[in-house]
Amino acid sequence: MAAGFLLESVEERLRDSFILEKDLKERIDKIEKELPLWRSHLNDAEMRQAGDGRIYLGREVREIIYRFENVRENFTIVAASRRGFSKKIVCVGVTDLREIAREIKDINDKIENLNETRKRFISSTPAPESGSGSSSTYLRFDLVEEEPFFGRSEEIELLRSYITDPNSQRRVISIFGMGGLGKTALARQLYSDIRVQQHFDSVAWVTVSRFQRSEILKDLYQQLNPQHGKESISDMSDGDLGRRLYEIQQESKCLIFLDDVCSSNAWQNLRFAFPSVNTRSKILITTRVMEVADAVEIVTAKRYIHKLRCLTEAEGCDLLMDSLRSRNVPVLHENMYMSCISKQIDLIPLCMRLNLVIFLHLCDVSLQFILAEFEANRTVSETGKEMVKCCEGLPVAIISFIEYMVSKHTLEEWKSVHQNFESFVSESQKIRRLERLALSYDNLPPFLKPCFLYLGYLQEHSQIDAEKLYLLWVAEGLISLEDCGKEEILMNVAERYLIDLARRSMIEVHEEEVATITRFSSFRLNRMMRELSLRRSKEEGFFKAVNFGCGSPQDSGREEILMNVAERYSNDLAGRNMNEVHEEEVPPTTRFISHMVNWINKELFLRENEEVTLSASSSSRNQTYRLSINLDKYESRYGFPVDDAEKKEIRCLLLSAKENEPGLVWPNELSSLVKFKYLRVLDFIGFSFQDTELPDGIGKLVFLRYLSFRGCILPKLPSSIGKLKVLDVLDLRVINKMTIPDVLWKLKKLKHLCLPQSFETQDAGKLRLDGLTELETVTNLNTKMLNVRDLSKSPNLRYIALNIQGSLEDIECIIRRMNANTDVHLLRASVEVRYFDCYTEERHYVFRQLLGCHSLIDFCIEGQICRLPPHDGISRNLAKIVLIGSELMDDPMKTLEKLPKLRVLVLKNDAFVGKTMTCSETGFIELKRLQLLNMQYLEKWTVEEGAMPKLSTLEIVNCGKLIMLPKELNFFVISSMKKSGMCEEFEDSFNRRVDGKMKDKEQNVPSITFEG
Repeated sequence: MAAGFLLESVEERLRDSFILEKDLKERIDKIEKELPLWRSHLNDAEMRQAGDGRIYLGREVREIIYRFENVRENFTIVAASRRGFSKKIVCVGVTDLREIAREIKDINDKIENLNETRKRFISSTPAPESGSGSSSTYLRFDLVEEEPFFGRSEEIELLRSYITDPNSQRRVISIFGMGGLGKTALARQLYSDIRVQQHFDSVAWVTVSRFQRSEILKDLYQQLNPQHGKESISDMSDGDLGRRLYEIQQESKCLIFLDDVCSSNAWQNLRFAFPSVNTRSKILITTRVMEVADAVEIVTAKRYIHKLRCLTEAEGCDLLMDSLRSRNVPVLHENMYMSCISKQIDLIPLCMRLNLVIFLHLCDVSLQFILAEFEANRTVSETGKEMVKCCEGLPVAIISFIEYMVSKHTLEEWKSVHQNFESFVSESQKIRRLERLALSYDNLPPFLKPCFLYLGYLQEHSQIDAEKLYLLWVAEGLISLEDCGKEEILMNVAERYLIDLARRSMIEVHEEEVATITRFSSFRLNRMMRELSLRRSKEEGFFKAVNFGCGSPQDSGREEILMNVAERYSNDLAGRNMNEVHEEEVPPTTRFISHMVNWINKELFLRENEEVTLSASSSSRNQTYRLSINLDKYESRYGFPVDDAEKKEIRCLLLSAKENEPGLVWPNELSSLVKFKYLRVLDFIGFSFQDTELPDGIGKLVFLRYLSFRGCILPKLPSSIGKLKVLDVLDLRVINKMTIPDVLWKLKKLKHLCLPQSFETQDAGKLRLDGLTELETVTNLNTKMLNVRDLSKSPNLRYIALNIQGSLEDIECIIRRMNANTDVHLLRASVEVRYFDCYTEERHYVFRQLLGCHSLIDFCIEGQICRLPPHDGISRNLAKIVLIGSELMDDPMKTLEKLPKLRVLVLKNDAFVGKTMTCSETGFIELKRLQLLNMQYLEKWTVEEGAMPKLSTLEIVNCGKLIMLPKELNFFVISSMKKSGMCEEFEDSFNRRVDGKMKDKEQNVPSITFEG
């Protein structure tokens, strides 16, 4: 009877659980249908740019989206676990479903509250004008704040010639570059140039910061027709104004400056007011968006785009010193003696004009002053050079520093800034600089904003790996499937996003020498753009960064470091005599320190001094979703930035030890990662897990999409990795030899697999990959360690990089896989074959088949092959070929020079055993790098004129019989050259050639490395 009662109870709970599961699915589906609407609300909040209200609404909407995504995925996992259930699973599942039900109710309540908030927000802020993407302002030239301008004389002369030369056909001139480079200042120089003014009948200037067509058209009309007052045009429509402007530009010779055009829509809405024929008028625009420069094409052939460069360090120093002198900074006062010393003027002629006694008396009296002046100029010069280097060639940053330093009247103040350079640049100055760049961020489309916010938390002052960024964006869900074109994957979309940021002058990208997975190898974010990313990220609660690596290893703790900061502010207080100064007159930071000096370890102080933060245990009103922690110099007595409740909501955890020093202390709070329940991204950077144990619980992070140990030392991959059922990205590119258990095949959702250069398996067998049906990219695949046949079960492969150790069977297998795609152009392959000699016709036939695969873009083979197939039997997509010990009998250049996409060619260890090589005049049209290494038989190398027009890197090593470089080689377009182990005759010939060309000032000598 008891058993029957228990069975009825279980059945009742089972029925209830299925009813609850069905109800939850309906409620989740309902919210999911509303998700696009809420994403549009988030975009609308971003577009309105209404300060704190925008930030609050954006955070709240983002929190709803994140919480719902967590609930949806949690429900999916619980529902999946209940299929084929046992009684135990039913009971546990019911508990989980009830928790999900409570969370859904909470989300619905929050949506209701937020709807009311959003209505109030929308009613209190104006919607953006169509085609603008932001609220509208316009600015006349005479309202633009004057800025110092220095240098760029060559650029001014070039642009002036395009504007005023009657033979110049340039109708539209675009000055393009990132914010802060000085586009407006350069345009202002041209606007004020008397020769430019005299060349045109009328000149007009408007600054279109945030486009509003009617005001722009009225302003232009008034400047081109000053006799018409505002009243006469107040009732004119945009169409009438546009027609009158059109006619004026045809009747008269006009020059119109459109400053800071932020979007192509702005130009398209003004386009009708500018004639394309029967006119001598011209337009000059400034923009930070390449898309705008491309869009302004009244007559495409008559357009010129001028990309503005950063200032050189010398130009930056000149701008700094010239501006300081023009502002009469007291510490830079130069008397006669200082001028003589600094300009190295001979004093003897001066003595002849003055009474010698009087002169010597003056010298004696002024000696100390001269020495003080000399020290002042040296201090200013050193501080200036450091600042210019920090500003990375951006005039706006240099000018901001000048504005800060203009109030520093004493040498002691300058010394103090020089000694504490980074921390003494005040927060207000940072804000002022960033305000100049903020428009770049504000005008980003909503889908690009979170992508940009991600950039600031990647490594500073270095090239950032583009592939890693793409994978992080994909794992975080920042790349929309809706943007995928036909036959595209999310990585392709991510690359388009990066290109968009580059075209907006927000980053600098660097192309891969040979494009494999991505077109770009890396990108760079300059200091000010990184500051903008970090600041906006902090404002919007997007990321939280904690740096335990501040100070030096000798620092006793955070109290000492913070006291040093407080001491600097205390000096400011002492100088102001706080007993006699009203509190309002004291800078906010200094006033704050005066109140908080007795509580220096409080969390508010730590937040105000992020650069020296060693502990960040404060809890914020807003939940942290992404966390970046640098654990260099972490000590166990420091706090930890998030509590257990916050851990649950963290989506991204980036952990780094950049200095990679021994004895790193691992926080107890990270000994287990189980409490990071909804973690999607986990990135370990620079850790040695030989001395430190890998945190527990990684296998329980069931929502994890991205897991990376790149650059770490990890002896063994835990087998619990096989439990990560939704993992998208696994990066195992460690710097040691790793042991990998046979669990990778369990990762059914894996799309991107990066294996170590060297690894072994647990049982000395091969790893299985047959379960990876969604795999898109795989790198470092060694056919000795993995079964290459398993790749036939991965139909979505787009890139594969593999190493084959002499196995004919493995080569045949990979040929079949590369030819299996119906659209062979979708797959790219990098193949390295070692220890493979073609000593039979069968082996040479397989080699020829491999070389002819259209998917092959990067190929390296080590072994005797004796002959190459004809060029039409080689893949036309090959971009890189490395031949090692090939012992080719015939000149390989005759065949390889016909490959249309070849960019890198390496011939090594007697790849060619003949005596003469010839490159014909039409050969190697794309070749950029050529290496001839250990070619002991090569005696003569001929290059016909016109061959290798793009060659930039040349390396010749141990070619002992080669006596000279080809005379026709375009030697002086090569940017880098390395040579060593060459015969004496070659060296003499080479030196004579270099010496001869160095005398010709128009020739550029490449950077040459000499070895041996």
